[in-house]
Amino acid sequence: MKNSQFIPLNQPAKTCDRIIYAGLLFLLLFAPLAFGSVHVWAYSVIQVLVFSLLGTWVLDRFFLNKDGFVVWIKTPVSLPVILLILLFGIQWMPLPASWVAFLSPKGYADKLMMHQALDGAGVGAGPPTWTSIAYYRYPVRLMGLKLLSCAGMFFLVVHTVTSKKRIMGMVYTLVAVGFFESIYGFYQLASDSPRVWWWVHARFSGRATGTYIAPNHYAGYLLMALLLTLGCMVARQPKQKRMVSGLGGRRVLVQRVVAWFAPEAADPGTRILLFAAIFMGLAIFLSGSREGILSMTAALFAGVGIVGFHRYFRWRHVAPVLFCLTLLGFGMYLGIGHNASPDKGENRSDVRRETVREILPMIGEYPVLGVGGGNFRYLYPRYMADQKDKVSSSGHAHNDWIESGCDTGIAGLLIFIGLFVGIWVGIFRVWRSRSDRFAMGIGAGVMGALLSMGFYGFMDINMHIPATPLTLSALSGVGFVVVHRQRKGYLERFFYAKRTIRPAMPVRIVAGAVVLLGLGGAIIATGRHFISEIHSPTEWNSTLNLNWNPDPEAVETALSYAPGNAENHLRRALTYAAMGAAGETARHRINEQAISAFRHTLSLNPTLANVWHDLGYRLSYKTYDPYHYMERWLPAADRCFDAAARWAPMKPDLLMSSAWYWVWRAHLLPETEPETAGETGGSVRTRQEGIRKFQDLFQRSLRLKPESWKKAARRVREYYPDDTVILGIVPPENEALQKRVLQWVVTNS
Repeated sequence: MKNSQFIPLNQPAKTCDRIIYAGLLFLLLFAPLAFGSVHVWAYSVIQVLVFSLLGTWVLDRFFLNKDGFVVWIKTPVSLPVILLILLFGIQWMPLPASWVAFLSPKGYADKLMMHQALDGAGVGAGPPTWTSIAYYRYPVRLMGLKLLSCAGMFFLVVHTVTSKKRIMGMVYTLVAVGFFESIYGFYQLASDSPRVWWWVHARFSGRATGTYIAPNHYAGYLLMALLLTLGCMVARQPKQKRMVSGLGGRRVLVQRVVAWFAPEAADPGTRILLFAAIFMGLAIFLSGSREGILSMTAALFAGVGIVGFHRYFRWRHVAPVLFCLTLLGFGMYLGIGHNASPDKGENRSDVRRETVREILPMIGEYPVLGVGGGNFRYLYPRYMADQKDKVSSSGHAHNDWIESGCDTGIAGLLIFIGLFVGIWVGIFRVWRSRSDRFAMGIGAGVMGALLSMGFYGFMDINMHIPATPLTLSALSGVGFVVVHRQRKGYLERFFYAKRTIRPAMPVRIVAGAVVLLGLGGAIIATGRHFISEIHSPTEWNSTLNLNWNPDPEAVETALSYAPGNAENHLRRALTYAAMGAAGETARHRINEQAISAFRHTLSLNPTLANVWHDLGYRLSYKTYDPYHYMERWLPAADRCFDAAARWAPMKPDLLMSSAWYWVWRAHLLPETEPETAGETGGSVRTRQEGIRKFQDLFQRSLRLKPESWKKAARRVREYYPDDTVILGIVPPENEALQKRVLQWVVTNS
């Protein structure tokens, strides 16, 4: 149904809606000012508050509403959000193994190999009956909670921002924060010791970052605020009261010039907005963010084309766009090369393009549902083209669109695209038919912000900085509301489509209780993760003085709150591995505890190559179980080292260590193939196969790190004095290294 009832402009709002609106304004202030909300303490506050505000709305509509009606607004994002929630749920929950094998064949094959290796029973280990599509389930839950908070922000804005006063309150809040961020950026550049609040800012010295950690994320937020400010300037443009109809020729130009300098054209509010826009534009350039400037350029040129679709806009009405183009030209004239100083002299744009080329095969190998939300960083080492880890500093690909395709597959990528396109087109279709300056101006600013973030997504990770998607969700809600607002004298209405039902009281109570229980569960999950991070931090946090080497008691406390966090299980395992023991019995007990902790870590996250490596060595120490040692524990160790090399094929030190193990392991294998598989239990059954195994691993390691050849040669010589075996560790294509090793062999023979 359509809401066609006009209501007074200053009609009092419900107490519940006033509380929600105040909470929304606080979130718009808090999210960017708290270091972009990249740290667990900040985004936990956001999630708890959003879920609490949603609970307040449900409590009011389902329990306190006396007329019995439940009304919600139909928006273009409803279906994509529901599909994304279902997708994350499917990735997270355990499914029958046959389903996982159908939806993610490669993922199931990896899970099967993991099960066999951890079972330790040899090739006869049975396949898992239930498993998840995601390799590591814990980050799927964290990403799902962040998605829910952004969806909740949009929902609350659409359902509670129901007047022009509230719309402008949100708009002016965002403009004010953007203006403050620009001033703060200027202050940083003028300071001898740049800081973000109390945190000393050293890495990006000489570049403005505002209250953000990185300049690119700062530029992304300013870009949204700048475009909204320009839209607000259009919305405030007064009507030309001095225009006389029927004139033509030069007289039209004369009366336009008169109108420009008329008293009613001197709007103080517009001048303040212009002043703020200039500061924001300059701050973007002073951030030295190439990506931000390119995104601004693309959004502005796209905006010039978009306004041509509106019957109201003519060239005299695109002054804000021309202003931005002038600002852009001025910035390009000054140049940003002195501000944008890539780390270690590298071209970051080239590195990011190389990263995209590396990870595109990940989408091809997991095309349906991806590797799991938040799992990209763990799968990336498998796809590295060289030994340089290009995502270790952030854990992201610096391309939001491609990374979303890796995390959620083509299905998820299409849903994300549908979400973005759906809200943009939904606003545009109504906007182009409006003639109200308020709707046109704010709507154009919101569409510009959406376009800029869409372009930015190809060059950076702004959608993984919680303040940005939260702000963009609020902006999208404001844009949807403002283009559907219509004024008639001192009355206004919103003509978007609504759904209205009047369920029986028992149905309302049950439905409301179910929703409140779900929101309560989300709050509890957020709180448990936060408390776990207090005791044993596993997420990067540069702004708090946290204990990154917690004692075992703190780790155990953290595990009691977040048992699915593999990082803390790994800390427990490393604690056992580092323990000393006075006697053989104690040493065996500690080794068993370390093995159990390593296995538990890998059962949660099987992508950790270093953990597979450490578990392999721990299993090879089980000589105190002679009955099963050769038939069970050494074959299990073999699989662990194979898994380590498979998960990190471009880490030379790990390959070197695995080859180091196989030099010793091959010495224990028989010269000829055994009659039964039970005598070895692994894929490598003879000594010659073991020799070829460590030669291949040494070659792969020396291709990446050739300076380690002497260490490898000495290790091989301890067990195999045969010169041909030693020369076999050298990559055949590296003739210079072959000569050096040959000379060393001759000298030491």
